[in-house]
Amino acid sequence: MAEKLFAGFAKTKTNPPMGINVPGYFKKRWSDGFITDLYLHATAFQCGEHKAIVFSSDAIGMFETAYKTIREKIAERVKIDVNSIYICCTHSHTSFRITNPGEKDMSDDAIFMRRIHQTFADLAQFAFEDLKPVEDVKIARGIAKDVGFIRRYRMKDGSCKTNPATGNPDLVAFDGIQDESLQLVRIIRENASEILFVNFGTHPDVIGGTKYCADWPGFTRRYVEEDLPGVSAIFFTGCQGDSN
Repeated sequence: MAEKLFAGFAKTKTNPPMGINVPGYFKKRWSDGFITDLYLHATAFQCGEHKAIVFSSDAIGMFETAYKTIREKIAERVKIDVNSIYICCTHSHTSFRITNPGEKDMSDDAIFMRRIHQTFADLAQFAFEDLKPVEDVKIARGIAKDVGFIRRYRMKDGSCKTNPATGNPDLVAFDGIQDESLQLVRIIRENASEILFVNFGTHPDVIGGTKYCADWPGFTRRYVEEDLPGVSAIFFTGCQGDSN
């Protein structure tokens, strides 16, 4: 007899302090407020003795050293194989970068990073405590047209440039094709909220400025949850390096 699949969901705010650098541009941007809150989402799975957990963080990215440290902390907390822990960052350019702070670094940034490391382990615990039997899993695919565009262009001199000036007379064509595919995974649980995975690939650098914001992935989650009562949405950014 096949083992029963269980799934659990948890989320929490990960708002940084004011006055630290907002990464993502080629200059310092000192944070001075919020447009939207930033979140960390987690979905845990268990089938028999097998466990897995996936995270989505409203962060621009994560250093590999921090990735290893956080996975070890999670593995110790919830007794799971580190190779069954998956972490995605939405890549919002109005968020923060996850690093490994120095042991003696007492800056506001370092103190915040230590809290983020702890938050991953806490959220893993909460997600596994929320495990409920899965009744069904449904998958949908579609197209979201005209949301993004390729930001890499072929030029008349044979070179390629990223984000050349608007109206540049030397532009020839886009150097690629925009991926407009949208993927959804709907996890239906017994006597609990549904979990909806949303996957789409376009650069989350719409907002700009010096205020924290989850950018369009955060707005997508919010609108999905408003339109589908009883659904908890978790967003996974698709490949978007050359897509704006």
